[in-house]
Amino acid sequence: MSIFSVENDSTGNQVSSLAEKIVYVMRAYATSYELIYGTPLNLARPHNEMMMVKENFGQTRGKGFHHYVLSPEDSDACSPERLYAVGCKIAELIRHFDGYYQVLMAVHRDSAHVHAHFITNNIDYTDGHRLVLDIRRLVSLKQRISEILVQEGISPIRTNSFGKNNRIESAINVINNSDTN
Repeated sequence: MSIFSVENDSTGNQVSSLAEKIVYVMRAYATSYELIYGTPLNLARPHNEMMMVKENFGQTRGKGFHHYVLSPEDSDACSPERLYAVGCKIAELIRHFDGYYQVLMAVHRDSAHVHAHFITNNIDYTDGHRLVLDIRRLVSLKQRISEILVQEGISPIRTNSFGKNNRIESAINVINNSDTN
């Protein structure tokens, strides 16, 4: 099963750490320009463009972005190029998930396990609303990403890949059970 995780830095993904996170995701020894995708972003200045949206809507404080990591199952034998193609589809899905958001995606190949990072501006570029990623929305996002992965012949996301927090896993089980009743 693939793993899709939500990452938080030591600041809680505050606006102040957005530039540092973008540099981390785009660093040359982890990826290459051919494995980086932005929607709708100019790859030469993603931080400036994300900040412009925040400034236009007076949203320059607090949580500044969402950071996701997708790690396909080792048995999927996913090359960086294949993960890039699938990652572009996922970036477009995230872009239009409950609004319109800027997304930067980069495939990292600097470790034994190829994986993709997604940095999403949490401010809708059309109306300035914040993307609040509660459990229900996260479950929905993961299900839709799993559909893309399966269509592309890659293992779906593990349903309990939120980490070791039993309260979160219990909440997911409650949500899933209430949807079936």
